Amino acid sequence: MKHHDPEPPDFGARLVLLAGERTLLAWLRLAVAMMALGFVLDRFGIYLQVEQIASAPTWLHRAYTFWVGTALVVLGAVTSAAAGVIYSVYHRDCHRSGITGPRGSFSLGLLVAAATTLVGLVTAAFLLAI
Repeated sequence: MKHHDPEPPDFGARLVLLAGERTLLAWLRLAVAMMALGFVLDRFGIYLQVEQIASAPTWLHRAYTFWVGTALVVLGAVTSAAAGVIYSVYHRDCHRSGITGPRGSFSLGLLVAAATTLVGLVTAAFLLAI
């Protein structure tokens, strides 16, 4: 009588769930990059104003860099929030299908998305306040 090993877990299904997590992290990287670019653009406008650089193009003044920079920060925050919502729906659908992933990865992914969104909104409020 030959002993049979138990059925191996379905690694393909788990890889699908982990691919969703990688996609969330890619969207969060994009959100952080947009927020960083927006912040730098806003600060660059202040630098131009303080230094009164005569050679700067006329369209590149404080109002332009302020609004575009702030809009990029807000867009990054919205992107982060949307990524978190989309990931939670995806994770719920996978869970309903019986696909389970590493313990705690769902909570950690949503926590990072929420923190990124909060930092983006606080940064946008900071830029609007000064």
